[in-house]
Amino acid sequence: MKTGLFFGSFNPVHNGHIEIATFILKNSDLDEIWFVVSPENPWKSGQKKPTSEIRLKMVELAIHNRPGLKATNFEEKLPKPSYTYKSLLYLKKKHPANKFVLLIGGDNLEDFTKWKNYDKILADFEVWAYPRNKKNDADTTLNIKQIEAPLLDFSSTEIRNEIIHNNLKDNRVDNKVLNFIIQNKLYQS
Repeated sequence: MKTGLFFGSFNPVHNGHIEIATFILKNSDLDEIWFVVSPENPWKSGQKKPTSEIRLKMVELAIHNRPGLKATNFEEKLPKPSYTYKSLLYLKKKHPANKFVLLIGGDNLEDFTKWKNYDKILADFEVWAYPRNKKNDADTTLNIKQIEAPLLDFSSTEIRNEIIHNNLKDNRVDNKVLNFIIQNKLYQS
């Protein structure tokens, strides 16, 4: 089984995440994509956000009835902060029959060599990058596959701000996720 791993805070998950994952799944040799809800990104520590359980629930709502997409927050059980390489090794040990591919946004390419054990990630796993902006920040010396995928010009940060200001633009968040956000009073100032 070839499994793409889409790590993120998903704070909140939005339709861009779903569209990218669905596009990659349909246009690659991946059998499935796991949305890995990260408890704490070392680059974003201290950021106030809902618990990983709440963010996992939002991902589950967003991918419900979407074959090939799965949600997990296994990193919650691992030592903090969460480092991608340690998480990949954990999954490789727990699921030895799976071949894991790390999916990253193109905005991560510029700083990828600053990631802990980035060289081991590249040595032990495939890494694919999808576009996050029009600029290509790829270091061509790195063995990272560039994916031609839709360019979506919005982020979770923008969505949170739009929710806070009661000005959410159409079709950015799945209705079930939006209802969950409203019912649980998430992202209210």
